[in-house]
Amino acid sequence: MVFNCYGAFRRSPIPIVGVVQGRAVGFGCALAALCDITIASDAAKFQLPEMGHNIMPTMAMSALVDRVPRKALMYLVYSTAVIGAERALSFGLVSEVVPAAELDE
Repeated sequence: MVFNCYGAFRRSPIPIVGVVQGRAVGFGCALAALCDITIASDAAKFQLPEMGHNIMPTMAMSALVDRVPRKALMYLVYSTAVIGAERALSFGLVSEVVPAAELDE
């Protein structure tokens, strides 16, 4: 099911715009990266926590591998750190960061 979702995103003939208001964790982080354009609130948080539970996040990694730099991906996977929206922007997970109050505009 997850890979069907990834495939649908990649094959979509129309652009997919994603918005992250709060936390994008695991699969949610991968979905945010798969969107053609992702706008995040300045309060948004991103994380791949699976390795903290001794689970390799292979499904999330398959979505991110061609979208973020290798070192950024390895940092997300192995550190399991929660990163903020500005860092997600620098990693290439999101396209733009806006103040939370302006997100719905």
